[in-house]
Amino acid sequence: MNNENVLPAAPEPSAAQLVDLGKWVGRHQALAWVVSHCSAADAHTLRTIREQKLYRSLGVTWEEFCARHTGISARTAERIIASLKEFGDSYFNLTEIVQIPVAAYRAIEPAIQDNALEFDGQRIPIDRENTRQLAEAVQTLRARVEQAEQRLPRSPLDDLRTQLDRAAGQLAGVLGRSQEVDRELVTLIIQDHISRIVDVLQNAGYTILFPGSGSKAA
Repeated sequence: MNNENVLPAAPEPSAAQLVDLGKWVGRHQALAWVVSHCSAADAHTLRTIREQKLYRSLGVTWEEFCARHTGISARTAERIIASLKEFGDSYFNLTEIVQIPVAAYRAIEPAIQDNALEFDGQRIPIDRENTRQLAEAVQTLRARVEQAEQRLPRSPLDDLRTQLDRAAGQLAGVLGRSQEVDRELVTLIIQDHISRIVDVLQNAGYTILFPGSGSKAA
């Protein structure tokens, strides 16, 4: 059962909110973007739509709004909102310029302040004019983090997390080249691997919760 359908009615949105929602939907209705192509402004808008339940003014649930009007799933939207809450605008400003997985950004986040990257005594503002400097700095910082991690004792779970993070980063990179990708094939590959992972966990006695859907596999 979808929990969105049993919630009490949301407060009536203001006329200004409805106008803003209509404009935003109009810009994104035909756009199937992923987290790495989401701007900070879009992330804030998604958060507002979600938290103030503005999607209800369109007569749809959150899941339906995401599928019909943004071109992304509710889970992807939730990840975008979670990244905004954890990292702020700088994450989206940087990922619009340099592709970087969430885990890698988290590792170099101490070097990012006030929408600038601190690198070897330099302060590099995060904007497209500094694309080359940012790409080189991010690559170097990631390599340093990886080298530091390799010197530390690792558990099997650490290795698993690293591999999953890399897989998520590779997927984001593939989806970023949307014109070259067979979308149906990508969907089948991901669904197959998710199904296999769920089977492994269920066979080991774990219960899998699916964020945003209100459902679980037990």
